[in-house]
Amino acid sequence: MSHEDYFGNSTFAPKTADETYNAMDFRSKLYDAPENKLTSPTIGQIFNVDAKVPVAGQLVWPGDAKPGKRSRKLR
Repeated sequence: MSHEDYFGNSTFAPKTADETYNAMDFRSKLYDAPENKLTSPTIGQIFNVDAKVPVAGQLVWPGDAKPGKRSRKLR
């Protein structure tokens, strides 16, 4: 059986994915995707029809206030 047969198989693939995610702790909130929080414009803000509206946001990483600390230099 090739790896395509194994990993594409509806019997083996879900179990393999679950075991992999569990072993790597991917179910932890630390690995959730960031959310883009809109900071501008604010809710209820009114604009002219032809106005250029500046849009700004901030990535919020769930479970991790300092996502940059995850990275480390390899020696």
